[in-house]
Amino acid sequence: MELFGSNLQLLMGGMNAALLRQQLAAQNLANADTPGYKAARVVFETRLQTALADNGIIGASTNPGHIPLGRAADPLAVRPQVAIDTLRSGRPDGNNVDLEAEAAGMASNALWYSAMVRLANDEFRRLHLVMGGGGA
Repeated sequence: MELFGSNLQLLMGGMNAALLRQQLAAQNLANADTPGYKAARVVFETRLQTALADNGIIGASTNPGHIPLGRAADPLAVRPQVAIDTLRSGRPDGNNVDLEAEAAGMASNALWYSAMVRLANDEFRRLHLVMGGGGA
């Protein structure tokens, strides 16, 4: 039995993605003048949406040779991944870091992280209430 529900686990995954996104944005900014540097991005939300949308039946596997049936990925198992942006070419020196986009992304990411922290705190308050901790 899990101590915390899936909501908190999903929020933790989102917060981990936001932390990684902030680290990569800082790395991208630090390498804005490095010739040939390609910006790194976090891939998480689309993978999570895909896993959450795949809510069909799940078949039981009684033999390792069976073809899996049902959910392609467990939403709780989705982890943020780093992808290198090779599609955009920014400058003649091959660097594709966009300073304005990185700064805007960091601001947006900070708001997203704050919202997830608030939701996680709300979950902990509910748990505290259920365990007999009373109000506030």
